[in-house]
Amino acid sequence: MPAAVPIAVAAGGVIGGYLSGHEQSKGVTAAAGTQATAATQAQQIQADTAAKALAAQQEQQQYSRSQYADYLTRMQPYTAAGQQAITRLSDVLGPSSIPSVRN
Repeated sequence: MPAAVPIAVAAGGVIGGYLSGHEQSKGVTAAAGTQATAATQAQQIQADTAAKALAAQQEQQQYSRSQYADYLTRMQPYTAAGQQAITRLSDVLGPSSIPSVRN
């Protein structure tokens, strides 16, 4: 019959029965260090992603503002012409016959 294999369930499973306390301690310390490094890296990635998203949002807002400013600039002659037409009609027909127009 083959010899029985020692198993230390409470101390770390199958491998725990073969490792000394010092070796187990080094493994736990290494695993904790790896976990801390991974957590730090994840936080850095999350912060970088948030910064990039904020920059993209600000760029989009700036673009929208410039597009709106461009639109207003292009529409200004038409708006002015409309306001002049309302003023002329008001002069010809009288102020009570022209409905109130708000910008």
